[in-house]
Amino acid sequence: MVAQPERLSPKEHLDRRIAENLAEAERWRSEHGDPTEALGRFLVERFGIEALEATYQEYVRHEDSFLFDDYDDEDAEGEDEDGREPR
Repeated sequence: MVAQPERLSPKEHLDRRIAENLAEAERWRSEHGDPTEALGRFLVERFGIEALEATYQEYVRHEDSFLFDDYDDEDAEGEDEDGREPR
């Protein structure tokens, strides 16, 4: 005799999938370690905490400097918003 599969509501199905995913993630972390912590250690060892802090402070002061290669700290006169000379 074949057993009928249990019918779940969409919410119950999603809750079950989330619980399975969290359990799998926890199993992986216990086996391999926390990837976020490993990345943090790598960045500090590779570049140094001072360089990371300086980069972060530059980003906080001038978010656009990370979007445009030609960003300048000073707003130069005669330039468009994107830093190019007007034609």
